[in-house]
Amino acid sequence: MQGLNIHIDIYERAQGADDAVGGSVRSDDLRYGNVRARISNPRQSRLLLEQGFEARHMHEVIIYPAAPYTGVQEEDIVVPQDGALAGARLRVKGVQFMSLRPNTPRSHIQLSCERIRYADDNVPEA
Repeated sequence: MQGLNIHIDIYERAQGADDAVGGSVRSDDLRYGNVRARISNPRQSRLLLEQGFEARHMHEVIIYPAAPYTGVQEEDIVVPQDGALAGARLRVKGVQFMSLRPNTPRSHIQLSCERIRYADDNVPEA
């Protein structure tokens, strides 16, 4: 799965009004759709998992070009549209912008994402 070229949707996590019994209602608002990206597993977490250690399921997502997507923030949700992780929900834990100007063709944004493992977080909302 190293270096898989995919398309992703990026959602902003939002909190809706509480429901009738006082439970919180989460709603995700689409921030960017059909974004061209590249996804891979960081080597450290993959090696720990292969050795039998429990580690977070982390993924590195590289978005290119960076210019139209500079509004990505931590706690956003990345949902791959295709590939091995299609439909999975990845929470952005870190955003690193390239040092080049955003409008240069080689600029990109690197996201450190954690795969959400809770059952209710992985169920797509209606």
